[in-house]
Amino acid sequence: MYTVVLIDDEFYFRKAIKVYFADWENQYQIIGETKDGKEGLEMIRRLQPDIVLMDINMPLMNGLEVIQILFEESMKNGLNRKIIFLTGYGEFEYAQKALRFGVFDYLLKPIDKNKLKACLDKAAAQITKEKEQKDNLAELTRLQINEKKLHRDKFIAEVFDSDRTKNLNVIEQFSRVKGNLKLHDKWIPLMLYVYLEHVEEKQEEATFHYLIADNILTELLESREIQCMTSIYKDSLCMIATGNMEAEDLSNEMNETLNEFLAYVNEKFPMKVLIVKGPVIGDQDDMVRSIHQLEDMQKFLLMYQKQGVFSSNDSKTGYAKANDFFKQKNAQLYLNLRIANENAVQSLVKDIFTEMRENEVLPETVIKRAVDMVSGAFDIYQLQEKETESIDELQLLPPKFTEYDISLIESKVMAYLTLIIRHVKATKENKRNFLSVHVEEYIKKEYYRCDLTLQDIAYAFGVSKTAICNQFKEATGMTIGEYLFQTRMQYAHKMFDENYGNVSYVAEKCGYEDAGYFSKCFKKYYGISPREYISKI
Repeated sequence: MYTVVLIDDEFYFRKAIKVYFADWENQYQIIGETKDGKEGLEMIRRLQPDIVLMDINMPLMNGLEVIQILFEESMKNGLNRKIIFLTGYGEFEYAQKALRFGVFDYLLKPIDKNKLKACLDKAAAQITKEKEQKDNLAELTRLQINEKKLHRDKFIAEVFDSDRTKNLNVIEQFSRVKGNLKLHDKWIPLMLYVYLEHVEEKQEEATFHYLIADNILTELLESREIQCMTSIYKDSLCMIATGNMEAEDLSNEMNETLNEFLAYVNEKFPMKVLIVKGPVIGDQDDMVRSIHQLEDMQKFLLMYQKQGVFSSNDSKTGYAKANDFFKQKNAQLYLNLRIANENAVQSLVKDIFTEMRENEVLPETVIKRAVDMVSGAFDIYQLQEKETESIDELQLLPPKFTEYDISLIESKVMAYLTLIIRHVKATKENKRNFLSVHVEEYIKKEYYRCDLTLQDIAYAFGVSKTAICNQFKEATGMTIGEYLFQTRMQYAHKMFDENYGNVSYVAEKCGYEDAGYFSKCFKKYYGISPREYISKI
């Protein structure tokens, strides 16, 4: 379907043209019509039709004036609609002059329906052909851009790959041929990292911010005659810059550019940026070592959320303080994990990370201490689960630490240790409840035994008398003796209600050898003697 705008000052002529179009409604649709050139120009701009049918002589603005304006606009925006002039015989010369302004064709009035249809079909075919050419060109351009990007990304990956083994001469040759980068004698590697407030937005947000940073930085460098190749790799914008200048000049130009970049970004965009710049490299054999230094420095700076421009040659703290502090804190940590002291554990974790943060411990050390803490907690969890014979190691596996941010690592450790403590507490509580329920069931089965002792009950469950008494009391709020006494009295009461009238018999069935002592116990519990209760019921 091709869209058409009709511009002519004769009402009945426009009406006749619309009648023609009724027979071609599956191919052509008039989406707008007007009687003067000025309104027609605005209509064309607004509706963006494929074809324009337009008279030459019209009020306010004639057809030649309209097409001159449209021709100038098409030179700027690339729009190429097909304009067909509808003109009288006396305006034939004007119509021919209009061809130089991009008018597709012209028809003499009165308009023949078949000639109009043929002209429309010719215009439609040209539109289709131009669209296909444009699409093919766009696809070719896209493929070329993608191929260039693929080669660029491969080049950056080869250079910044910490496990690379390829000869860098091969990489240089590859970049000359495929990467569109003229490598001079001096190189500067660089890594740019954008901090994001929300980690879950990392994929989308990072790509957007890195594209902005890439465009700005590349433009600034090129203005100083420094070529660069960039690619988003290892969660950073990685760059190799080179220029036909002395090493000192290249370094100075790079430093000034990076400071200019940071000032611009801080003013225009809400981005927090870390840039680590390597030294000027004159020998390709130094590239591997330089990239390693670059990555190590970035990891160190990321751990403590540094911002700004840093050199990979800057000194890093090793924190050689004796391990006594951490040994002491770890011992206290594991002790409080075992007894499930949540407040103490959280305080110890804060102390350990504060010590590392204040002394800017190397990233490897931070991660190692974090792993040690969560691994120790997991060991305690395993021991706790084995005691209840219901271990599920997949339920609470320790977290992995892949990020270089001491605050995120601390929060992960704190969350995991808190989870372990609460699980240990719940396990102990379940264990206590589990034991108390089984003790109750045991007593309800063995209450009739006159020789039933606390030692018998403890032995039945394989725990000490002290442990079973404490756990039972904590779970039920009464001692085992009190619960045994209560159970015997309830069963005696039930037997009397079932018309057992012999007190001695009931006493014996409820675990009492002495009927007199049983009667005293019954009266103490219910406030009435067994005989009085039997008489009453």
